[in-house]
Amino acid sequence: MVARAEHNAMHPQGKLDLIANLGCGTRRRCGARNQTEASHRAFWKRLLDAGESLMEGQRAWNDYTSICSRDERRNRLYRLDIAVDRLPELDDAASIPSLRSLVHNDSCLRKAITDFAEHLFATLFCFEITEVPISTGDGFLVTGRICCLRPGDDPAAPKIVQRLAASAVTVNGKSVKWELQRDEQGCIYQRMSFVSGEKIDIRLSEKTGKRQRRISGAPYSLGSLVRHSALQADFGTRVPKRKVTEEPPGPAPRPKKLMTCHGCR
Repeated sequence: MVARAEHNAMHPQGKLDLIANLGCGTRRRCGARNQTEASHRAFWKRLLDAGESLMEGQRAWNDYTSICSRDERRNRLYRLDIAVDRLPELDDAASIPSLRSLVHNDSCLRKAITDFAEHLFATLFCFEITEVPISTGDGFLVTGRICCLRPGDDPAAPKIVQRLAASAVTVNGKSVKWELQRDEQGCIYQRMSFVSGEKIDIRLSEKTGKRQRRISGAPYSLGSLVRHSALQADFGTRVPKRKVTEEPPGPAPRPKKLMTCHGCR
């Protein structure tokens, strides 16, 4: 919650693609204790349990997710944690092998990491428009491209191309055709055209994944995309035309001659 508050203070208009909460290990609950046992617990013991719960971060994470929308909890928030029988000491190096085996054998944690990695791959791409949207009867004809945020000389570029070529792209829930290309610097992008309204929700679906993942910045506002682009034509016109501000060419004015009078002082 502190990191989110700092991000909002530094980037008031920024939107986070992913929020990952890395837990330090949650104690495995052995079941609810009866009221008689709970009533006889010492005050220091309850205080210690409260401190451990605070250090685990689960309570703060629950408080944060409770104020988020259902869509954000489903598509943006991830908590990577594991339940342990006891919390190891910070300087207990002997517990590292056992903790490592717990991580590898925890099916819930492995699934969360896989989902997080698939979503992280989708955030490697963003969308930008390349032509002024044209008004149609159903909305606007949008022409643009999905760009990869990684440079063309990235060692991982071949694998990115391979995974992207085997993926499907949807815009507002509808599948669209696209063409994978590279520019002069080798950067990866794919052209696409579609009809959309003001909201543009672009998602990437891999064959190995079961869910569609939003690309970076999605869902977009069409008006915001136009304002942040280099397009100068009027938005919403059916046939955008440039305004002529230059006057028609005429005869060039003659240069003025500098007259010098030697007899004048």
